[in-house]
Amino acid sequence: MKTYNLSVIDLALPSPRVGSIDTYSGFGLTSKLAVKAHQNFQLQQLKQHPNYTPEVSISHLLSYKRYRFYISGRIDGIYHEENPRIEEIKTAFEPQKLIDILSENYFTHPYWLQLQVYGYIHWLQTKNTPQLNLLILSLRNKKNISLVLDFNKDAFEHWLNHRLDELIREIKESKKRIKQRIKQSTKLIFPFEQPRPHQKELMESVDSSMKAKKPMLIQAPTGLGKSIAILYPTLKESLHRGQKTFYLTPKNSQHQIALNAVELLQEKGAAFTSLILTSKKKICMKNEPVCTSKQCEFAENHFTKCTEHKLMQKIKKQQNLDSLFFKELAKTYQACPYELQMGSIPYADVVIGDYNYVFSSTHTPDRVVGLQLGEEEKPNLVIDEVHNLPSRGMDYFSPALEVQFFEYYLNALDRYPHPFQKKLTDIINQCVTIIDGCALPNVYEPHITKAPEELFKQQEERLNQLLTDYLETDLIIETDDPILKLVNYWSDFTAALEFVNEGRDEFFISFNPKRHALKISCCDASSFLKEHYCHFQQIIGFSATLKPFDYYSQLIGLNKSFLHTEEFSSPFSSTKRKLLLIPQVSTKYRDRKSNTPKIIEVILRLSELQLGNYFFFSKF
Repeated sequence: MKTYNLSVIDLALPSPRVGSIDTYSGFGLTSKLAVKAHQNFQLQQLKQHPNYTPEVSISHLLSYKRYRFYISGRIDGIYHEENPRIEEIKTAFEPQKLIDILSENYFTHPYWLQLQVYGYIHWLQTKNTPQLNLLILSLRNKKNISLVLDFNKDAFEHWLNHRLDELIREIKESKKRIKQRIKQSTKLIFPFEQPRPHQKELMESVDSSMKAKKPMLIQAPTGLGKSIAILYPTLKESLHRGQKTFYLTPKNSQHQIALNAVELLQEKGAAFTSLILTSKKKICMKNEPVCTSKQCEFAENHFTKCTEHKLMQKIKKQQNLDSLFFKELAKTYQACPYELQMGSIPYADVVIGDYNYVFSSTHTPDRVVGLQLGEEEKPNLVIDEVHNLPSRGMDYFSPALEVQFFEYYLNALDRYPHPFQKKLTDIINQCVTIIDGCALPNVYEPHITKAPEELFKQQEERLNQLLTDYLETDLIIETDDPILKLVNYWSDFTAALEFVNEGRDEFFISFNPKRHALKISCCDASSFLKEHYCHFQQIIGFSATLKPFDYYSQLIGLNKSFLHTEEFSSPFSSTKRKLLLIPQVSTKYRDRKSNTPKIIEVILRLSELQLGNYFFFSKF
């Protein structure tokens, strides 16, 4: 019997999956603020209770219907009493809200289920039924409330059997999907009878590097047809292993190029599937993505609707998935299109998306690259226009706070109810004071400074409370809602501040007195970018401008000794190429309006020299 590894968190889900998308639904990730609160509470308990042990690793091998599941996790804390007490810690800005939700979903909420899994494993291993305690810790005032769970072994085993049946179905689906992908790999053929000059060599280079398990950086000029020449062998290799390929681009507008390549391959008879990922803001059915059941009818009972209407089965029948398809599903079934999209990632053979989906945080989200039960192979990764990745990576960790941004709110108070105006004014003034307080005294030029992390985190808590109060009002959430923007603006800065205060050399903080702006600058994001590559089997980055290779490989964190780099020349005859530099003309976007007459004159004069067809690129 094969053994399947499963974390307690992944196991402890309602079966069938029901409920809404909510702050306290139990399906979200734990924030760094919550982790810190956990640790502080555990430290306090250690000092007060000699019989307390935090972070206790626990595991057990469950056998069920010819399948074996190795369940592992970490108990937040155990009090070693005559009858041991297992404690699971959960944090909340609004503890009473969480308690109400737990009360409404007694036993079936993921938090209850996690606690019961720990209790059940303890019982299996000791035959001693432990006390089970769910501790709710307030992030606002650090007070805690204990909720006792009466462990019902029979009821738990009924849920467990149902959940394990679900997991067995998932394993069988994975096996079926792997076989289908392997079959499609044999049907995948290059869509053109005759490759362009150098295109065949490019495909052969990609193929041989993948066989040698070497990551690749490729420079190839415009016009070579590099997108299809790279996607074709990369997808064929991943399908042959029963896995998918991720195709990342720096701009949404470039998704169509990748999709065109996908459709060309499909037209030749390969029945693989594709998915274009769209940002939450763009795919959202509301003015702003406020993902709570109170604010959004698409979030309300989203998981229940998915289960009742078998929405995932409908999605799996579609060959090419995009935002239009998910929005139509959302309209028909009142379900969240973003969650439907993200839930479909495991079933797509080619996933096309922005860099953000893999590189925007310190850890690639498990819902993007996580393997389904029954899968063992890793997906492939193609990075288009990879020369953009270093600057994008630095931007992720280089936020700024400008006083001018906050002053806007003081000039727009009339749009809010009077009680809220006072809270908003106080918060804005506090933000401005904190920012200006980071400036060095009597220094009037931009300068290096420091920012106290604790002060910014405390203000983040106040802003989160302001957001809670705002969402409780009857105000309509607008597109680009100012209050949501305010909270995210501060939160992004605070998140990046943690890395600065870890003593990393690639960060510094500066203050500009003239603009009253505080900025974190990340000079090198390579250490963050390279953390993501371990999730992929083959990695291919390509661009028309990628030299020197050593420079770019270091900046994107792919500077491995076995990295394969290669440059391909233009397929067009150099004898028919004419390069002219006209320094008096600028085609930059900011200069385009003033330079339009000059550009028109150049086009007219050049086109008169040779009869034929001309194509003008405003920006190369």
